[in-house]
Amino acid sequence: MRYVREILTNRYVLGLLAGVAVLFGASFFLPADLRAFVRYFDLLALACNTIPIPAQPAVIFMGKTYPWLAVALVGAAATTLANLLDYQVFSTVLKVRLLRRIREHPHSQATIRTFRRLGFPALVAANVVVFSFDLVRLVAIAAEYPRLKYAAATFLGRTVRYAILAALGTIFQPPWWALLILTGVLALPALFSWLAAKRRAKQPVDAPPEDAGGG
Repeated sequence: MRYVREILTNRYVLGLLAGVAVLFGASFFLPADLRAFVRYFDLLALACNTIPIPAQPAVIFMGKTYPWLAVALVGAAATTLANLLDYQVFSTVLKVRLLRRIREHPHSQATIRTFRRLGFPALVAANVVVFSFDLVRLVAIAAEYPRLKYAAATFLGRTVRYAILAALGTIFQPPWWALLILTGVLALPALFSWLAAKRRAKQPVDAPPEDAGGG
């Protein structure tokens, strides 16, 4: 509960949520094209590991109608904010347990040292590939990688990724039902993870010992 309270009172988290809400409200008074971009920005600004919303189908969908470069730049800017949300949450929730283990483990220390030398290109590459290597971002947080460089690497990598996805939308014009199926497929890992967590929560921590004397 202490971590939840810290997250919910974090200025960045509150500011991001408030900004998304204001933009969404303002979108009702905007022309159709601008409204689409504002809502697209809002969606991708929340799509992260903390809030597992699949972003790729939205990029392809926007690419069907709008210039691929505009779709890529707006999406990359929004995802940069989303990844910084992950940075805030992970550094709060994981700093006591997982991140301490990462820092103290000998292999992890070597990984962190390597990351500090190659951190920027590694983060850019992790953001380019269609399925991100979330471990790279976790190591970045464990290494206390500067947020500004973290954001810049995210923006550069996601601009490339989203440009490719938007171009695919422009070229192939996939139907809405195909994008809906893709959204469902991409959401499955988060669903399975949530179900597994619920199952573990229901299991007793320690089973009572059986009666050795028998009946």
